[in-house]
This record gives sequence, C-alpha cells and structure tokens, in this order.
Amino acid sequence: MPAPDRRLVLLDDRYPDISRMTIWRITREPGFPAPIIIRGRKYYYADELETFEASRRRAKTAATTATTTVA
Repeated sequence: MPAPDRRLVLLDDRYPDISRMTIWRITREPGFPAPIIIRGRKYYYADELETFEASRRRAKTAATTATTTVA
C-alpha cells in the first residue's frame, strides 16, 4: 500500500479555476478536512483533500443513480 501524500497545499493552487466564493462554500461542507494554519495561511493535506473529493464523487454518483432509478 502506498504511503499517504502528506504534502501541504493551498486551495487556490489546487483549484485554480474555481472562484473563492465556491471554495469557501466547499470548505463549509461536512467532512471537509481541517486546515493547517501557517503564518495566517490555510494549508490542507493533499491526501485528505483527495479523500474528501472521492466521497463527494461517490455521493454525487449515488444521487444521480437514485434519480435515474426513480424516473
């Protein structure tokens, strides 16, 4: 099993095409990882962000599947 990716990343660098308001909304979602604050800037572990993104994709896929199954 590969070692977790413990790099610290800034959300602005990870999501350059997403507005700051959308990033702010995403950070308020349940399950979003807690930041590591260094000199007033919020950093996040890359592996924790990947886990969060994967859970969002699974939830979105489940919601899409449920919607198409009902129809």
